[in-house]
Amino acid sequence: MSTQNRSTAGAFLAWAIVGSALGGIVALLLAPR
Repeated sequence: MSTQNRSTAGAFLAWAIVGSALGGIVALLLAPR
């Protein structure tokens, strides 16, 4: 069970990083120039 929880935490962390990166890119694209 601990390995499954660990992998779930790793996947959540990876998705959080990807989501923040995509959010930053979208914010830069939508920012007024």
